[in-house]
Amino acid sequence: SESSLSAMEEEISDKARRVSADDRVPTKQKFAFALGVGFENLAIQLPTGTLFMPFFNIGLGLNPVLLGILGMVFRILDAIADPIIGNFSDNTRTRWGRRRPLIVIGAIASALMFPLLWTPPTSLGSNAMIVYLLIIGLTYFILTSVWAMPYYSLQLEMTPNYDERTRVAAWYTAIGKFVSLGMGWVMAIVTGPWFVDAVTGKPDVVKGVQVFSLCILPLILLFGVVPGVFVKERYYDKETSRQEKVPFFTSLRESARCKPLWWLILISFCH
Repeated sequence: SESSLSAMEEEISDKARRVSADDRVPTKQKFAFALGVGFENLAIQLPTGTLFMPFFNIGLGLNPVLLGILGMVFRILDAIADPIIGNFSDNTRTRWGRRRPLIVIGAIASALMFPLLWTPPTSLGSNAMIVYLLIIGLTYFILTSVWAMPYYSLQLEMTPNYDERTRVAAWYTAIGKFVSLGMGWVMAIVTGPWFVDAVTGKPDVVKGVQVFSLCILPLILLFGVVPGVFVKERYYDKETSRQEKVPFFTSLRESARCKPLWWLILISFCH
């Protein structure tokens, strides 16, 4: 009925107003954290989801089967590196916290490494380019994990309040939509008239991606560093800095016994 619906709305509104000052995340920090979605999109999703095959297969003529295997190797590396880096972040103790220093370091290192993905030694042949991509790619995606693991952990530590966490996620989603909208134009930019080959008269995707990677380097750096600089670690000074460090395999066993985690993994896998 309308009366019960109105009562429910008032209850929800009253609950939102009751968020304590300690649990409330300032708007500046919500915005700063949400900017991290730009790093995720530009530094992680863009190389693998948009530029990888057009650049290396269409542009440089590398074997698509080998490129597919490399892509699989990078994903396997993520599965191995992410929990190790996550545990390292959990056990990090610095004057600036356990998440923020790694976020800043990972962002800077990833941004500097990003253009190197797109400068393989073309004069040395296909095999040399594959080896180059393997080495640079493995290094690069380890560095992005150094950023990603503490970043996503930080989201859950900003506040224990359900409604505030939802608001943080809303900021993240909203800014992510704008970044995704811009990413839809990337292929149009790198194959645009600015990068037409003078000899063939066709778009030069290799040159386009190489120039574009240098242009977005400052954005990757900005989106990656801002969360580490402006978002506070709520529990670090009072609790986390005094906690005992948890060995990696102990943490792994505890995670393996967590049924809600397995449900979350299943849902994410099916998404």
